[in-house]
Amino acid sequence: MIDQYLREGPLVDLPLHPRQHTYQAGKSTESALHQLVSRLERALDQKQYALGVFFDIEGAFDNSSPCSVRYALDEWRVIKPVKNWIVNMIESCSIHVCLENSNIVVQAGRRLPQGGSLSPTVWSLIADSLLKWLSKQGVYAQGFADDGIAVVIGCFLTTLCEIMQRVLKGVEHWCMERELSVNPSKTELMLFTRKYKVDRLSPVIFYGKELTLYKQMNYLGVILDPKLSWKLLVDVKCNKALAAFYQVRTTTSKTWGASPKVVHWIYMAVIRPMLTYAAVIWWPRARYITVSKQLTCYNSYISTTIGVPVYYRSHENNSYSSYETAGRSGSATYTFIQQEAIMAYYRLRAASQWVDGRGEHAKISQKWHN
Repeated sequence: MIDQYLREGPLVDLPLHPRQHTYQAGKSTESALHQLVSRLERALDQKQYALGVFFDIEGAFDNSSPCSVRYALDEWRVIKPVKNWIVNMIESCSIHVCLENSNIVVQAGRRLPQGGSLSPTVWSLIADSLLKWLSKQGVYAQGFADDGIAVVIGCFLTTLCEIMQRVLKGVEHWCMERELSVNPSKTELMLFTRKYKVDRLSPVIFYGKELTLYKQMNYLGVILDPKLSWKLLVDVKCNKALAAFYQVRTTTSKTWGASPKVVHWIYMAVIRPMLTYAAVIWWPRARYITVSKQLTCYNSYISTTIGVPVYYRSHENNSYSSYETAGRSGSATYTFIQQEAIMAYYRLRAASQWVDGRGEHAKISQKWHN
């Protein structure tokens, strides 16, 4: 009831930051990745640098104190009875355990309860002020649960480092006010550029520790590289899918093991989604000849070893064709990757989360209209 009041009352009058992509209808990792990649691609197409810091707020729920909760509720002008109820719920929560004649009472920590139905909404209110402050500084800011991103875009690395240093000082101050913290060892610095010769970066200090410049990083299950080439991402996806097939193979034989129906279900529900996750941002990579060879091996293993034919819908006659009719070339999986990207585009557009742009992955909208 309290959660419904917050969503239908204060959050209607004062919505959350549009780039907060969690605990909201119509938003997901797809929307977060698409909007981030769209902004990075635009910077790279304009031959600019994009200096990004990816940070993680330690123990988002476990470390959210009553002080930070009260601060957030005041910003959203939550009525006093509801505000007092939420704060008292956090401060006075106790755990009772009864077993036969024994009765144990433990005072819970004064933090947001893990798994509580109200905790995600309250945490969104707390983190929203940081995203709004970052946006006012002129940087691209985005949040997903306790993960945050700050991206500074420009043509001069020295200036970008100075701006980023000032932004990180502001993040430290925000965490101090709300009794939160960011682990600098889990904070990653990455420079996105297509230039071959890059000037040396000035040191960027966060919580007294110089941040290390990474050449690759994992964000929301997707491996990002400085040029957004997606080469390593596709290699890792194919290798993971093949490793999963090898595991299935050890439990399957002609005379014993799982039935073809079960194997087909494993392929459709587990292995194929592993390969096509976030296809909306990396699908252009699947057109490369090297990737086509990888997909050919992928299809061959499915069809010959496990015996599950790869089906794809033909756009020409709106009919289904099997792997054998695909010419043993990997086109079946590539077509399915395109289909997944198109469906993701449709979902994002229906939820008003699609950002039109001239980036490579945004061209999937043309395939939809065609």
